Amino acid sequence: MKITLIEFFLILFLVVYSILISHNLPVGTAEDEGAHSMDSFFYYNFLRDFARNPSIFLNLENYIYKFYTFYPALYIIYYPPLFGILSSFLFFILGVNLFVTRLTSMIFSILTLICLYYMGKEFYNKNVAIFSVITLAFAPYFFIYSRLAMLDVPLLFFILSSILLFYKAVETNKRKYFYYTGIVMGIGFLLKYTIVTLFIPFTIYLIYKKSLKNNFKPLIIASIFFLLVCSPYLIVLFFFQGIDSVLYVLEVGAKDLNFLEHLYFYPLILFFEVCPLVFLIPILYLLRKKEINETSKFLFLMIISYFIVLIIIPNKTPKYIIPIIPLFSLLLVNSLIKRKILFLVIFSIVFIYQFTIAMLPPYYTIGNEDTLKTDTRSASEYMNKNIVNNGNIFITPTLDEASFVFNFARINNFKTHVFRWRVCLFDNMTIEQFENYVNKNNIYYIVIDQKDNRYLAFKEWIDDNFQLVFVQKDIEIYRNNMNRFYELSSICDYNCKIKKEICYYFN
Repeated sequence: MKITLIEFFLILFLVVYSILISHNLPVGTAEDEGAHSMDSFFYYNFLRDFARNPSIFLNLENYIYKFYTFYPALYIIYYPPLFGILSSFLFFILGVNLFVTRLTSMIFSILTLICLYYMGKEFYNKNVAIFSVITLAFAPYFFIYSRLAMLDVPLLFFILSSILLFYKAVETNKRKYFYYTGIVMGIGFLLKYTIVTLFIPFTIYLIYKKSLKNNFKPLIIASIFFLLVCSPYLIVLFFFQGIDSVLYVLEVGAKDLNFLEHLYFYPLILFFEVCPLVFLIPILYLLRKKEINETSKFLFLMIISYFIVLIIIPNKTPKYIIPIIPLFSLLLVNSLIKRKILFLVIFSIVFIYQFTIAMLPPYYTIGNEDTLKTDTRSASEYMNKNIVNNGNIFITPTLDEASFVFNFARINNFKTHVFRWRVCLFDNMTIEQFENYVNKNNIYYIVIDQKDNRYLAFKEWIDDNFQLVFVQKDIEIYRNNMNRFYELSSICDYNCKIKKEICYYFN
């Protein structure tokens, strides 16, 4: 198979891009990175133990709860399993650490750029494809999230793949592409369930094309494929009563925003997170051009429909605009590529603008300066090195509790139990009750984040009974002055779930 000059350039570009996204990563973790790392660590342990003893699958519930009593930062119900499972495979090859979890996102980032290249070829031509890839690669949000253990860039790969397959299904009238779309969306659902928002843009486009009725049967079959692929996760959600948790998250809205602010929230975010020319030029081209081809109409309809979905969803999260960026990238390049001088000028401005911002430290673009600068590894390694037999640790609300638990768990090897602050238990606890809790559970270390004031009710008691032994930025570790710890007959851990309080005991 002969490689063209453009394809050779694409390969060379992806190599350079891979080096850039893997260089100078933040030492701390962004929001949710600790959670995804902990889930990956759980699947890593489960797959290893299952290979040794397959019968543990028959007692999976107890296995999960036992794991949780040691390291209470598990989100396997809240998040679908695909990202964690893929990262766990990398753990077997490269070891358990945050970089490996981030490597999963990096790999999907490269796959997403390859997918966009094929979209550009299918929709327009190779020239549009390659310049669209460069435009997306250094869009600040895409570049930064490609370097973090987050679900958004991996999900984008499945979103773009689904859009490409759906377009081919409608335009070629080949039913198999509908089925492929259902399967790919099902796999994407196992990564993050928000991929279901594509159903609305797809339905709107079918209505626009007046082909909804003609394709009704293949759409039903494609939906069945979708449900079959994601059914294992749905069954687990139902069995562990996790559907309530998922629905609760979807219902959480930006309550401080009024109706008008809900409408312009995402357009405003787009202005600040992408070079404005990326979306302003295509919009001006659409308004001025009397005739626009069907492919561009399809992309604009996908964008408008997706914006409608974002407006409807109460949860306002800026990173949700990421799926729109590659579509605008395609439209930008296609709008100008025939006007060589104008294209060269505008593309150069866009590239310099986005590349400059993308190379800045990540917290400048995603607003997590505190967590991304706070390295919990040193604190976790200190506690692991100095912990005593039967001693446990207690974590008050910190910058990233899940990151603390992950960095502690990956080298602790189930020797020490971790306890976390739970609103349903500790917010109304008296000092006497807290003292009893600490003594009953052999708490040897207490980890405190000075920026969180919820621990202040117990600060005086901690100062009297514990000694400050480790300080890093706002994180402090206090060591218990007691010299003797007892063998625990059971471990009790409290977990708030919606409006429920659950306590599990294990021998």
